[in-house]
Formats: sequence, C-alpha cells, structure tokens
Amino acid sequence: MCIYTFCRNRKKIRSQELSLFFRQLSTLTSAGVPLSHSFQVIEQGFAKSLPKSPLLAIIKKIHHNISVGNTFSSSLRSYSTIFNPLYSGLIEIGEHSGTLDLILIKIASHHEKLETFKRKLKIAITYPACVLVISFILVFVLMFNVVPIFQELFESFNLELPFITHALLKLSRYLKQNCILLLLVLLCLVLSIKILHTKIPAFKHSVQHLLNLLYLKLPVVSKLYKINMMARFASSLAITQASGLPLINAIETIAKISNNPIYKKNMQTLITMLNQGLRLQAAMQKTNFFFPIVIQMIGIGEESGSLETLLEKIADLYEEEFNAKLMQLTTLLEPLMMVVLGLGVGSLVIALYLPMFNMGALF
Repeated sequence: MCIYTFCRNRKKIRSQELSLFFRQLSTLTSAGVPLSHSFQVIEQGFAKSLPKSPLLAIIKKIHHNISVGNTFSSSLRSYSTIFNPLYSGLIEIGEHSGTLDLILIKIASHHEKLETFKRKLKIAITYPACVLVISFILVFVLMFNVVPIFQELFESFNLELPFITHALLKLSRYLKQNCILLLLVLLCLVLSIKILHTKIPAFKHSVQHLLNLLYLKLPVVSKLYKINMMARFASSLAITQASGLPLINAIETIAKISNNPIYKKNMQTLITMLNQGLRLQAAMQKTNFFFPIVIQMIGIGEESGSLETLLEKIADLYEEEFNAKLMQLTTLLEPLMMVVLGLGVGSLVIALYLPMFNMGALF
C-alpha cells in the first residue's frame, strides 16, 4: 500500500506538456489575446487532449490566481519545483515592461531546445542500456537453466574442474538458492535510493555532486559534458539578455536554478568578479571553466553591443557540436557493446566447455 501511494504521488509532469503549454501561451498572447482568456483556452485544450495530465490542475489554479488579481509570475513561483525559476523571473520583467508576449516566445523556444537536447541524450543512452539489460537477462537464463545441466554432467563423470568452471558452478548454485532474497534486497535498495533522493535534498545533492565529478573524469563523456554546460550557459544568458535583465541578476538566477555544483560554483565566481567591476569577458577568464572561443565571442559581443546575438550563436554552435559528438559516441558504442556482450557470454561458454576437453581421457 505504501509503495503504491508513493508511486502514485510521484506522478510527474512531462516536459513535452510544459513545452506545449508555453508554446500555446506564447502564440495566444502574441496574437493579442488577454492573459486570462489565453489560460481559459489552454485549459479547455488540455481538458480535451490531456484530461489526466497533472499539469491541467496547475493551469486551473494559475488561471484562478490571475483572475483574482495575482500576477502570472507570482503564480508561477508557487510551483517552483515544476516551472523553472528563471521563467518566473523573466515573466515578471515582461509584465513590468509590457513585453510579456515576446518573453513568452523566448521561453517557449528555450524550453523546446532543452527538451530536444534531453531527448537526444536519452536516445543515445537507450541503446547501450538495452544491450546491458539483454546481456543480464541472457546470463541470468544461462545461470539458472543451462549451468545446472552441465553441473550434473560433470558430477556424473567425476571430472576435475578448472577454477573458472568451479567458481561459475558455485555462483550458479548460490544464485538459484537465494534468488528471491537477492531480488527483494535489490528492490528495497532501489526504492530506498529513490525515496532518499526524493525526500532528502542533502542526499540528492551529494549524488549529483559525485555524478558531476565522474562525468568530468570520464575520457569521452567529459568533453560532451563541458560542451553541454557551455550551450546551457549561453542559451540561458541569451534569454535573460533579451528580456533586459541586468547581467549580474541574470547570472545569479542561472546559478540558483542549476543543480550542478561545479556549474554553480563557477557562476558564483562570475558574480564575485562582476561585482568587483570586471567585464564579463575578464570575469570568465578568471574561472578556467569556459572554452577560449566562448570567452572571445563574449568579448566581441560586449565590444559591439550585440551580446545577446553572440550568446545565441554560441548556444547554436555548441548544440550542433554536442549533437555531432553524441552521434559519434553512439556509433562507437554499438560495436563496443556487442564486444562486451560477446565477452560476457563467451566467457561463460568457455568456462562450461573447458572440462569437456578432459573427458577424452575417460574414453
């Protein structure tokens, strides 16, 4: 019962639904439709196409808050775990400057870019994950169904077994005797980690920090990881500059919404340097975090007064590079995973057939 309740309460709002919400809202407001009426239209659309979506209830509550006189930005802040805090800050600026329609278009495009980014990353991870799952299932079946048959055969001939075969038979016997216990332990471990990750922010932060350090150490992944951070920084800063948010406030907002301790630490360094009177390019040079070409392009943008345009170009440049390198990595992973699968199953088969060569002495 507790497990069911926990899983039911953890029903998440899909990022695609948020993209749809922002795109519809930006389209309606840019067409001159009042905000309250725009929410009414979106609410009706969600009720027809996505009636079971958790986002529908939130849209209704935000619509109600706006109807009774609250601002859109303050209503969004009530759902900071769902809506990116950067968006509520930008929307507040749009409300004060009368450019809410333009801000919403920027937010919709930004969110769709992030969604595309995540989707491509998931596609790249799916193949090796599937191969690993298939490998595990195959080894599991062999250990439970095939290895015991060979064990009976070896015992009937009273063969002297090599160490690798003896270890394999012992492992198979142990797994068969304790499979239910092991599955229960594994299930409890997964649920415990999930609950700790959800309920205890310190645990989630520690796990995230360890993963970030791991990503930066892995040979190929570290390059992808840094490219991803460059693209995210440029994209987020470009949208804040388009809205007219002051540079220091923009970087403070970007630092707050990040779950990456390494990224956040460098943003804090930038804020300190900017508060001391340095320009953005000079502040970035002090961090040893940004790629040289990014720093150079930022400098050109500051000199020419076209920082927003240069930031968008940087974001596009590194998004394209990320996609290209991700495709290369996926292409390399395919044969590599097949080798891993072959080595795993091949080692098991060799361990089973090694004693067969000693059977010739019996005849």
